[in-house]
Amino acid sequence: MKQKKDENLALKLALCEKVEQEFAGYQSEKIADWNTKTKELLEIQKQWEEIRFIPKEKIKEVSKRFWGAFKSFFHNKNNFFKTVEQFREENLAKKVALCEKAEELTASNKTPQKVAQELKDLQKEWKEIGPAPAKQKQAVYERFKKVCDAFFENRRKEYQVQEEEYVVNLGKKQALCAKIDALEGDELKAIDEKALEGFVNEWKQIGFVPKKDKKSIEKQFEASVYGVIKRIPELEDSRREALSGALDVVMARLSPNASKKLNQKEGAIRKKISKLENNLDTLKNNLGFFANSKKANKLKEDFEKQVETAEKELNSLKKQLKALKKAENNS
Repeated sequence: MKQKKDENLALKLALCEKVEQEFAGYQSEKIADWNTKTKELLEIQKQWEEIRFIPKEKIKEVSKRFWGAFKSFFHNKNNFFKTVEQFREENLAKKVALCEKAEELTASNKTPQKVAQELKDLQKEWKEIGPAPAKQKQAVYERFKKVCDAFFENRRKEYQVQEEEYVVNLGKKQALCAKIDALEGDELKAIDEKALEGFVNEWKQIGFVPKKDKKSIEKQFEASVYGVIKRIPELEDSRREALSGALDVVMARLSPNASKKLNQKEGAIRKKISKLENNLDTLKNNLGFFANSKKANKLKEDFEKQVETAEKELNSLKKQLKALKKAENNS
């Protein structure tokens, strides 16, 4: 019997040493690790309880040693879970604050674009916050998700309606271009600054078109309104250029930076004028160097044709510039 008790004592001392070394001072930042370690310790407890008698004088000492290490583990575990719970309560407060922000944001007067961007920022913040307490976790998540889902679903529906309106607008703009292209006879002769401005104003009032069609329909409209000026029969060049200048000003107003566009157009014309004037000076100077000979006369004729062409182009550009300035002043 004494031998058996001594053997049991040795087994219990081994368990004491194991618990002291592997469990008493155990620390981890992961719940799963604590749960795994708890299962291991409870298995050791079973082993301890299965070992029966040990020498009487050692019972108190050995029991105190084992249960002291045992309790130390659970004390540390409880402290860890208190910290976790506190951390989760803080996370819950942060998530509730995000819910309130999202609710205020979607009820605000901010533009849909700004609300959408700020909601996406809140969603990023949400993902960075750790878990909330298990009891409130699902409820707070559903509250936040409900606000975000409702906004983006409504926005999707609005976009769908808006896109349908844009398609209708595209049809209206195509019809306007077709109407301008179909003008003929007296209607064509009646085209003046007011009529051109009317086309542009009608274009503006129609509104937006699908993004993918924006550039192509704008090019089509430009071709139609500038083309109608070219098609007016029996019109003096100066009058045609005046109409083009007036149209330039009205068309520039379609742009959000109209003044800048007009300045750019005026600058481009002035640059062409300056270049042509320099070329003309060079051509005219060169004409004086030709001697009287058959070959020289042929070259001289070529130069004179170049001068004539350049002077016509220069005159046209100056008229364009004058028409542009006049139209700009009258607008």
